[in-house]
Amino acid sequence: MIVRHLSVCKGGQILGRWSKSWKTVPLQGNQTRRNCSSLDQTRNEERKYEEVRIPVPWGHIAGKKWGEPEEIPVIAIHGWRDNAGTFDTLAPLLKFNFLAIDLPGHGLSSHIPIGVNAHYPDTIVALRQIVKHYGFNKISILGHSLGSSIGYAYAGLYPEAVHKYVSIECGRARILSHPKDLADDWGETIDSLLNVEKKLIQQQPPEFTYSELVERQQKGAFMSPSIKSTNILLKRGSRLSTTNPEKFVFTYDPRIRLDSFKRFTPDMLMAIGKQIKCHVLNIHADPGMQVKLEKEYEESVEILKESTSRLECEVVQGSHHVHLNNPERVAPLINNFMLS
Repeated sequence: MIVRHLSVCKGGQILGRWSKSWKTVPLQGNQTRRNCSSLDQTRNEERKYEEVRIPVPWGHIAGKKWGEPEEIPVIAIHGWRDNAGTFDTLAPLLKFNFLAIDLPGHGLSSHIPIGVNAHYPDTIVALRQIVKHYGFNKISILGHSLGSSIGYAYAGLYPEAVHKYVSIECGRARILSHPKDLADDWGETIDSLLNVEKKLIQQQPPEFTYSELVERQQKGAFMSPSIKSTNILLKRGSRLSTTNPEKFVFTYDPRIRLDSFKRFTPDMLMAIGKQIKCHVLNIHADPGMQVKLEKEYEESVEILKESTSRLECEVVQGSHHVHLNNPERVAPLINNFMLS
């Protein structure tokens, strides 16, 4: 079921062009491996993609390029602890081409070096590095959860460089730091970070059976992705152990589980929202994320009504990972929005 919630339009926008073609760096070794035969069965062959590696100072950002580039490229950004595979079931239903990336420390992308602490704003820097690498003048953004909050921030910081922004289950209110929280939590966060980095230096990553991986991945996502969806995420989210051929390890950097002490304050979130000028499609799932929508999220939507040139808000039935579990519920909305 699809329920129209809100539609606001303030007129059109001039399309930009990008000046350089896509550049890809072939994967080496066993980067394209699959964990086990059961994962191969979940791979969708209906639409071909190309693996890419984008060089950055600390290594590379991995991604999946679905189709050839378009006039205005679309960059898809996944949620916390997920990876580019989160768009695998949606991709065959989309009528446009896009690049899905693994954020730093996720999927097949390089981890930030130990001792160089990564925080939420650094994900926006990573997106800007991708844009600079390809020489894009203007992009559209398709983001889920954390990825949507990155799209929100980027669209506000670079309002003339974003054409359209699709937000699925946006986590922008989940990346806020209230001043009192900063005062209460910074010390504990710093000590937790140092403890994790010590383990990364001294110990091998924990190993699990594949069934344990599935269980942990689902619990980490509050049971939102189905078993099939979890298998898809684990294609890039896990690898075989180097010491035990019967065990697996997660590929994500364990430091991403820590609360970052460099986030936006509520005032910063609202100020950024006031700068967003592009067309916006805001999709919320019901029941969706199993937390109450904070007032800051609702306030940010009200700001978008005034700042954007076009705003559409939609509600679909499903979990937080509705785009992965039930892509047919969101694909028509996204296609209509992107192609209009």
